[in-house]
This record gives sequence, structure tokens and C-alpha cells, in this order.
Amino acid sequence: MRSGTSKSVIAAAVALLLLTAACGGSKKDNKTAKSDASTSTTETTVAGETTTTAAGGSTTTAKKGSATTAKGSGTTSKPTQAGGAPAPATPGTYDYSQSGTSSLGTVPPNGTLVVDKANSSGVQVWHRATDPSQPTSDTTIAFRSDGPFITDSVQRASGQTVTCHFDKPVPAPPFPATDGKPISGHANCGQITVDVSGSITGHRTTQLDGQTIEVVVATVTLTTHGQVESTATQTEWWSPALRLTVHSESKVDGRFGAFPFSSNVTSDLKSGQPR
Repeated sequence: MRSGTSKSVIAAAVALLLLTAACGGSKKDNKTAKSDASTSTTETTVAGETTTTAAGGSTTTAKKGSATTAKGSGTTSKPTQAGGAPAPATPGTYDYSQSGTSSLGTVPPNGTLVVDKANSSGVQVWHRATDPSQPTSDTTIAFRSDGPFITDSVQRASGQTVTCHFDKPVPAPPFPATDGKPISGHANCGQITVDVSGSITGHRTTQLDGQTIEVVVATVTLTTHGQVESTATQTEWWSPALRLTVHSESKVDGRFGAFPFSSNVTSDLKSGQPR
């Protein structure tokens, strides 16, 4: 096979590994997210409860089904379904900053995520572009009463397309998002199979839009077999209030025949407000 074709297949496999995992991260438990702005309040929803913290430190808690409003930011979202499970993310275009290295070329400094409006069954398609000048890679997420699950993905890179169906859908993340909950899944992607394994490793807080928000963190390992043999470790921080990944770290090592490849990429959500 020609090296150009090899590179195309590898690029599509790397896109698959970088964009499919559910969540990830490091450990630092902190159950309440506080605003660091003196004139604002924030609300964070975890497992169906919304905690509102004002600048002065006062806290109120609403039960399942309440809406989350980031006051002063101009957006309102409904983070949970009637049963408390996460609802689909707010539609729109989100921007990510990106850094790292790849044996396949330069990592673009900016990427995008376009989130479609969910259908009546709560199924939502996310379109991720690590290079906005190239076609997106798409992930289908079903927001069910027992939590969100990745069911399908279409990864595009260097003119190649890898289509996967997860016959064991991947929790994205497990619900309720308690420490130690497992994350697993399996997909058939033509000449490649993908297996996902990992768990939620804790909770922590991080800064976004000038506010402190809570995130669920976990570590996931993805392995491919078949046309491409590879292993990826992925760490992600998932925001229950946004239903989005706000930080991810992905390391991929693999081989396509005689061609080795690797990448080490970090992505960070620039704002929780879609444009």
C-alpha cells in the first residue's frame, strides 16, 4: 500500500480514538461550584440537583428537573430530564483551544464542536473538527432516562472515513456520575474494532467563563484491532451543567502495518456559551 494511503487510514483511526471516548480526568473532590465574580451567581447540576451559589457564599438547592441559569452570561439551559438524567447539550457552535504533537502533522491551535438540536427521542449529533477547514467527525449520543450513551460515530480524516456502531454503547458518562463507575463499550468499524474501558475517577472544579464549575473526571483506554493496532489513553473533564467536555488529554500510540504513529493532544473548551 502506498504511504499516502497509509497515512490517510492512520489519520482516520487517530480521529476515531481522539473523538470517541466518553469522559476522563484526575482526582480532586469538590461538590460545590462557587462563582469567582462578585456580581454573579452560578448553578451546577449533578445527579438531578441544582446548587446555586451567590457571590456572598449563600447556597440554595433545587431538586430534579429544575433549569440551570448562568446569570450574567445570557444563557439558560435545562440540564436534566424529568427523571434526573442529563438532558441534551445546548445546540450551537463551541470553540476549543488545542495543543500537542502528532506524527501525522501539526496540531491546529483551534477546533470546533457543532452540537445539533436533539430529536424528539433525545438523540443528538455532535460534529467535531480538530481542523475547521476539514470535514467534521460526527458522534451520535442518545440521552436516555438512564444516562447519555455514545451509539455511533463517523470519523473523517485525510479523505478517509471510519464508520462505527457501538453494539455496547459507551456511557458518556455513566449516570449517576459517582466515583468508580465503569465506562466500557465495543464498536465494529469495518476493518477496525474499538474497545473502550475506564471509570470515573473523581470530581473537581475548574474555571470557565470567569466562573468556577464542577466537572466529572475519569480515565478511559481505547484499543483498536484489525487494520490498525493501537492504544489510546484519554482523560476528560465533563461538565454536568453544560453536558460537554471542557478539558481533554489524549495520547495515542499505534501501528498500521510497518507504519508507526503517535499523538499527544490537549483540548480546552474556550466558553460554555455557544456562538
